[in-house]
Amino acid sequence: MQLAECSAGRLPLGRIADGPGLAWRGLMLDVVRHPFHVDEIRRVVDLLTRYKLNVLHLHLTDSDGWRLQSTARPGLDSTSPGELITRRDLDELSAFAETRGVTVVPEIDLPGHSLAATRAYPHLTDGGAAAHLGYVDPALPGAQAFIEETVTEFAHASRARFVHIGGDEPFGMPFEAYTRAVGAAVRAAHHAGSRVVAWQEAVRAGALRPSDIVQLWIGAETRIDADAKKAELPESAHPFVDQMVALFALAPTDGPAAARAGLPVLLSSSDVLYLDRPYAEAASDAEGEARRARLGFRDYPPKTIREMFDWTPQSLVAGLDVRIAGVEAAIWSETITGFDDLAFLLLPRLPAAAERAWTRERTDWDDYRARRQPHAEVWQATGWGGAFRPATAM
Repeated sequence: MQLAECSAGRLPLGRIADGPGLAWRGLMLDVVRHPFHVDEIRRVVDLLTRYKLNVLHLHLTDSDGWRLQSTARPGLDSTSPGELITRRDLDELSAFAETRGVTVVPEIDLPGHSLAATRAYPHLTDGGAAAHLGYVDPALPGAQAFIEETVTEFAHASRARFVHIGGDEPFGMPFEAYTRAVGAAVRAAHHAGSRVVAWQEAVRAGALRPSDIVQLWIGAETRIDADAKKAELPESAHPFVDQMVALFALAPTDGPAAARAGLPVLLSSSDVLYLDRPYAEAASDAEGEARRARLGFRDYPPKTIREMFDWTPQSLVAGLDVRIAGVEAAIWSETITGFDDLAFLLLPRLPAAAERAWTRERTDWDDYRARRQPHAEVWQATGWGGAFRPATAM
């Protein structure tokens, strides 16, 4: 399809021998912080198909809202910042994606990132630190049942036989409580017949099976300048910064822990696969420069398009004897206000992730850039005209 689109629909006679290097080739889309409509998500599916990506991981819950309609806990429905995604919507979207070779994997993010849940159901926290930090305390009456019921609901909503249980950034949460919560979520998913995907912190709970997948997201370059962070925040928030530093300090142990447990890993390093990172290059026009100044998570230093290409799956797990399940790029929506913003952050960087996930041989930058450049016209013609255009050819 790429060849036809970039060759005026005409192809030379020949034989193509091709196949994927990795089985899981995905994109995580945050539909909470910006509530993308289902029709817009379908357009994302079509984009994934164009670049031979085969998984759309939907981040459906967070502290900002709970996008998937819940019959188990209807009080969650009022927390969404936009229109709810119903079970029927998700089923129809998943069926649509399947016709294009894409599997939709829904994510429920627990026990951290749960302010939406604790606002709807205050009994899930003790009203103290947990209420402000946004985690569900499984020791409280009814809290573990909440985890089990909502994870089960997500597992039943998934046509993929995978459900993502989150597990990231449980700031301020006692380790015993975190372990109990993750264990409850994993058991509920397994009981519902689903395999589990979880962010890398979940490996610390020791509840995952070798049939599950650990998603490694904390890049080696990730550093938290505690003093700088504290200077930005009131003194009351300084313990929170210390908790962040302590949690991220454990990140280098997660990959080895997954390897020891025989768990396959999904590579989503924030260093090269978080596409909400600001661009380092100048844009080609004033409108693009204004958007470049506004978009992207500012805790991530800007990188060039080439820097986001110069890696391999093996380089992300160098020195580890671990099974690589696949590669998944991620796009978080804190700074996104509309679909063109999404296009700006995804393109032209998503094709680089797709290239690394598909191609067994390491391709060089000049060859890749020459093949990618004609795609800008295709993006314009297919509703992705908001893509970033650098001032100099990249």
